[in-house]
Amino acid sequence: MENNNLEPESTKNQEAKPFKVFQNQTEFESFMAYSEENLKSKIENDIKEKLEKEAKLSAEEKLMEKIKELEDDKKQILIDKNKIKSEKEFVSNNLENYEEILNLVVSEDEQLTTQNTKKLIDFILINSKKISDEKVKNAMKDIKNPENNEVNIQTINENIAQRLGKKMSQAKQMSAKILNQYIK
Repeated sequence: MENNNLEPESTKNQEAKPFKVFQNQTEFESFMAYSEENLKSKIENDIKEKLEKEAKLSAEEKLMEKIKELEDDKKQILIDKNKIKSEKEFVSNNLENYEEILNLVVSEDEQLTTQNTKKLIDFILINSKKISDEKVKNAMKDIKNPENNEVNIQTINENIAQRLGKKMSQAKQMSAKILNQYIK
């Protein structure tokens, strides 16, 4: 029988188990101690490397790194400040859901950010007006004019006159009846 699988059986067993299994408590404790020592040595080596690197740096280089960090912080503060101003513009124009496009217009330059924000807001407002006008036009196309546009004013006046005549005639008849009762 030829075995096509070149992996040793012990490796297969380790892959099948999701966790390491220990035979007894002492084996577990020795594994933990070994892991702890490895972790300590890695951390110590990292700290030593950083200290050696820092020790090699001259005072001028340290100062340059600090200056670079401060410039990066300043840049981020300017961006945050301009982002707030840009958000204020969006809100004042009653625009919502602007968070995704805000990063497209915000930069550390306040004037550029203001210009870009205004341009974007104008673009949104103009296009939303065009879209709404187009929707109104399409909706108006579906509305039909009334079929009888001609109103015959003479017929309306005649109807009003007939009704008034009937009412006046009824009023005269009633008043004549009442007068006849008192006169008799």
